[in-house]
Amino acid sequence: MSYEASVEKKDRYLHVRVTGENTPENVRAYLRDIYRACSDSGVSAVLVEENLRGQALDPVDVYRIIAESSAQTAPIIQKIGYVDLNSEHSVANISLGEAVARDHGVNVRAFPTVAAAEQWLAPPDG
Repeated sequence: MSYEASVEKKDRYLHVRVTGENTPENVRAYLRDIYRACSDSGVSAVLVEENLRGQALDPVDVYRIIAESSAQTAPIIQKIGYVDLNSEHSVANISLGEAVARDHGVNVRAFPTVAAAEQWLAPPDG
């Protein structure tokens, strides 16, 4: 495994930045790390800022990873904003992951920018 995840506690959510290699193992591992960080901190909203190097994952891997991790999300994590900073990654995969998570009852939304995700997670008016 070659990835790093940093967690910054904000007012109403955790901001998790993930860097490293784009592999199914790394994605599974960082999703477990996010779950633990939310559980340990008692914070139920998270902004995932992913910047993994390498080609997009196979759509079958995306489906499996998201379906597996979605089953473990609630009730610890209630809201997820996701931003993929690697422009080489498939927009179709991002949409697939978002749809699979929502089908499994996860309140997740993908955004093109960190600022847009922040607005959704913690709007200025509260």
